[in-house]
Amino acid sequence: MDKKKKIGLYIVFVLLLCIVVGAASYAYIVARTNEGNVDNNSGKVDVDYTITENITGIQLMPSEDKSGGLHSVATAKINSGSVPSAFNIYITPTSITGLNIAALKWEVVGTYNGTTVYSNNGNFSTAVKDTPITIVDKYELKSTNTTFDIYIWLDANLINTALNDNRFTAKISADTVQITGSY
Repeated sequence: MDKKKKIGLYIVFVLLLCIVVGAASYAYIVARTNEGNVDNNSGKVDVDYTITENITGIQLMPSEDKSGGLHSVATAKINSGSVPSAFNIYITPTSITGLNIAALKWEVVGTYNGTTVYSNNGNFSTAVKDTPITIVDKYELKSTNTTFDIYIWLDANLINTALNDNRFTAKISADTVQITGSY
């Protein structure tokens, strides 16, 4: 065989080898993608929730406990056919000048069928205007309502200066995320 025919055969051989390797790789990837249970957490997140979105403290007076402050309620549940979902609630101060202090506190209590299933608390000492504070973090929803009571109050035991002409407003928001196997 002359040199040109040998080079041509080598080129054809290399091209065929590339095609075979490419086809085998593609088949392997498709086979691996289709392994396992297709119904495992595939579907949509379908959640019902209600929430009081705005809290304004026009006459927020110091109190000994949360009952003397502002109160908001959120309820949430997953609907039939939904994939498992986690619920998050945020307080975003929209006006907090002069009130980003440890005495301005928040607390959230989640109840399900009359039993406390979630609680969290904190204060606004490091709060920044328009920056969300996560108060409920990845609570796994049930098929009937979980109620979250959200409280904001000025702790009378921690106030040592006058707080005249300060205004606190905030937006309460929520979102849900699908719970996956690596959650």
